This record gives sequence, C-alpha cells and structure tokens, in this order.
Amino acid sequence: MEGLVTARFALGFDASGMLEKPGPTLRNANGGFPEEQMKSDLHRRQFLSAALAGAAVSCAAPLCVGADDAAEKEKPRCWRDSHFVMDNWFYKTKLKPVDRVKIVKDLGYTGMTCSVSRPNNRKQFPEVLSAMDQAGLALTGVNVGIFIHDDPHARGLQKLVDSIADRDALVMLEMRSRKDKRSQKTGDARAKEVLLRMSDLCETAHIMGVAMYPAVGNWLERISHSVKLSRMVKRPNVGTMFNQYHWMRIERKMGLERTVKMAAPYLKCVTVNGSNDAKPNIMPLGQGDFNTLDVIKLLARAGYKHEIGVSGQWASGDVKKKLASSMATWRKYCAAMK
Repeated sequence: MEGLVTARFALGFDASGMLEKPGPTLRNANGGFPEEQMKSDLHRRQFLSAALAGAAVSCAAPLCVGADDAAEKEKPRCWRDSHFVMDNWFYKTKLKPVDRVKIVKDLGYTGMTCSVSRPNNRKQFPEVLSAMDQAGLALTGVNVGIFIHDDPHARGLQKLVDSIADRDALVMLEMRSRKDKRSQKTGDARAKEVLLRMSDLCETAHIMGVAMYPAVGNWLERISHSVKLSRMVKRPNVGTMFNQYHWMRIERKMGLERTVKMAAPYLKCVTVNGSNDAKPNIMPLGQGDFNTLDVIKLLARAGYKHEIGVSGQWASGDVKKKLASSMATWRKYCAAMK
C-alpha cells in the first residue's frame, strides 16, 4: 500500500519546473485508487476537527458555515471560520515538512496551500500532505504553473488533480505563454480550452475547482484578465484568485473597490499581506502602511464567502514569530469586523 500511495503522488516535471508527462497512474480494477477508503468523508472529518481545535481563529460575526451546513459537500470554507497560510512562507527555511505543519497548526491556522512548481516543494509534496492529514490541517489548494500552449494532459495535470481527489481544495493555476506577450488576448482561446479541460478534471476528481492565479510576469498577470476568462468559460468551478501583492503591483490604478466589485462573482480564494503603500512588498499582516483591513471590509461588503489566507513570499528570519504576528493581526481584523 505504501508504494502505491507514493506512486500516486509522483508528479512529473521538466527542467523548467513545469509539469511534464507523467508515468502510468496505479489504479485498481474498478478504475479507482487502491487507497479508496481515503475518501472525502475522511478529509472533511479531519478538517472539521482542525476547525474545532482552532476555534480561536473564528471571527465573532455570524459564521458562513453553520453546524447544520458543515456536512454539505459543496459548502466552501469561509474566511470568518478559517485562515490559511501559503507555503511560500517556508521557501527560505530548512524546516522538515512535519515541523512546518506543526508551526502552522499550533498557531491556529486552519489550512495551508502547497506549491508543486519548485523542485524541493514538489519532491516533498507527498510528505507535506501526509503531515497535514495527520495534524488535521486542511489543504486549501495546490499552486502550479503551466504554459497554456502545452497539452495540459501530457503535462501531468491529470495526475496532479488525481493526487488531491475528494478534498475541498483548489488548483491554483498560474498561466504562462511562450507565444503570447503578457495579457495579450491572442492566448485567450487556448486558455479557455485549458480551463475547460481543468474544469472537467476537477469535477471528476470531486475537488472544488480551478482558481486562476494572476501573478506579476506571467501571461496571466491581471485579475481583470482572469475575470474575462472566467466569463468566457462559464463554469461554476472555474474562477480567480485575488492576491493583494500582485494586484498592487499590476492593477492598483483600477482601484480596490472597483476591482473587488468586478471580481466578486468569480473569486475562489484571496491572499493578503502586510505591505508598504507606495512600494508594494510582502510583510506579515499589520506591518507597513497599507491598510489591509480595507481589503477585507470590501470583500465582506461584496458578499465574499470563501477563504482568505496570508502570503509570506520568501520570508526570512524567524518565520514562526512572523506567522504568530500575522495571526494576532488577523484576530484583530476579525474583531473589527463584528
């Protein structure tokens, strides 16, 4: 069994860090994985246990998920009940996966994202996921980058989605292109094809769906572009992320209120961070003179009911101390939202 589980998570990548064509996926005679007992009921019970253990994170405002609703498979986790960490906080550390998970869990966070684009992260993904399951820490999503003109099936996306089947998790998709310039609409038709394929894969695997991840320097770097693509695709399990830092770098001139109003119907996930106002950067929540609380207030006003996490790209120094500081600020934000 151990060998079969390991094979399930053996994702393939090429030298550039993009997913490469995977080897054969081990399934049983019925087309399912041998570890079929690890179904959604197990993962959701693990998350519910984690949510109860981390109740201090919860805002005092009315919960988005009530006791009677918690068992509903399609009910999203809500920012009032949960707060996750992006694993980019640990890019500079040499902490073992189990130690990273322990820090996140002990500080009261309810979930974490996992990147599988960086060599060390993709190698450790099975171990990280196992540690998260044992700790009752929810997998919020898996961050992966693709080139849109490559074959999404051949690039291993099928295997990636299979590896997180039956979890309340997103595929956080960074979209790049070797043929099209940044934001160039010539790539839109191909991107639509990729997103439709990903939508089908996510539906079959019973995961929450695809959240496009607009990021500085990628073909898809504007949230207005990801909203446009969401409208083109017209699938309920396809939407976008809002990453505060990337938005500040690329589209701040649009205005925060206008951006949130435009993106709200398609938002699947949000990440925030502390930042300086004039020169955007990534710091723990509460640091810098940019008012991150305004982002959360506008999201609440727009009816946003999915998760909000904290980004810590390439954090240095005492990461545990910085995550503790961010959590303390998050609780203050929650109190301010009563």
